Amino acid sequence: MSYGRTPISFSMAKDLVNSDSLDCFYRSEQVLFDYHRYKCEMQKNGIDSTTDLLVNHLQWAPDSSMQLPSKYILDQLVHYKDARPFANKDDMIITKNLFPYYFKGNVTHLCVWLKSPMLPDPNSSVGDISIHDKQLIEAYINETFVKWLGVPREDLIWFKNWTELQSIRPIPHIHVIIKNLTKEQFDRVIRTPGVPLQYNNHRRIHAPRSLHFQRIDQFAT
Repeated sequence: MSYGRTPISFSMAKDLVNSDSLDCFYRSEQVLFDYHRYKCEMQKNGIDSTTDLLVNHLQWAPDSSMQLPSKYILDQLVHYKDARPFANKDDMIITKNLFPYYFKGNVTHLCVWLKSPMLPDPNSSVGDISIHDKQLIEAYINETFVKWLGVPREDLIWFKNWTELQSIRPIPHIHVIIKNLTKEQFDRVIRTPGVPLQYNNHRRIHAPRSLHFQRIDQFAT
């Protein structure tokens, strides 16, 4: 990822997501420098940066040695309770992006991390996820950020980077970009799982007109 000198407005971010121009996002020069410095520090100390993420940031394996490879931790120590995305509160956590993209000051960059799998669509040439998974994400976003947290739907967007754009591929995560998030809302949602989806209460999910930020119909009863 490159850096830019002009902060990205919320409307510009919405346009990039709507046009599938995810490769046009960038960090500030300082944040990109901090990110590369962090990666170098991890490498110098023989630490897998994904291990650091799992142990310290997500705290999914808090007692694990920092010298363990992340693959071992993911294979042996981190297990989902439900393979269905967003179904179990213990399988997800919302955090602030440690190295956020370069947004204007009224824009907050969060990430939703999943233990359950969310594999790329085999029909996608760039490693995008399936329409079904996008519908699940939209339903979760609506339940958590709109209904529970009270964020107007037009003030948030989400995206999941394609495989070739991901810096942390082993752990599925969704970027959530929110305009004018209050401190009270931030404190309420951060480091929580959000609102799990109640699969058993619904038969199917309606497809959205725009999978990233337009409101979709809720689960059909």
